[in-house]
Amino acid sequence: MINKDATLTKEQQAFYDSYNEVITAKEIVSQDLVENDKSVVVGSFQTGEIDMADVLEFDKVGKGGTSSGGAITHEHIEQLEKAKMGLKKSDIGKTETDAAGNTTYPDFNKAHAKAFKKEGKVNGNERIETEGPMSINVFQEKDKTKTNQAIWKNDTTGGITVKKTTLP
Repeated sequence: MINKDATLTKEQQAFYDSYNEVITAKEIVSQDLVENDKSVVVGSFQTGEIDMADVLEFDKVGKGGTSSGGAITHEHIEQLEKAKMGLKKSDIGKTETDAAGNTTYPDFNKAHAKAFKKEGKVNGNERIETEGPMSINVFQEKDKTKTNQAIWKNDTTGGITVKKTTLP
């Protein structure tokens, strides 16, 4: 039964809006759900896979930082942006290598930036610092506190460990 009088929080509405954007887009977004996949840390831009066991870890360790809903939103929006670029499911997109041999992925970076902005609306915060590809992030919460979030991949189980710490 649907409660027509129910109201959504800002974060719930942001989740609904982002999900609706993906499912009503003219582009086709194809994703696969996996569990404890050793080759996927939360989600894979290249393959479109989302590791649901990883996603659940964000809420298990408490509030602040990324929420499970925020993680799902992030992965959906990345794949929508990838589809808008005309990239196929297995494509990584454009790569650039500088004189020092460092490779960057401009298409991924563009999709990732849009995804973490939408994710922040679902989380009710803003990612303000990132160190490493996903390992350490700092979030400005809506109450003005900061949350440090670290993620470790477990190569044995394929899962992740998430640690969230409120910063002074």
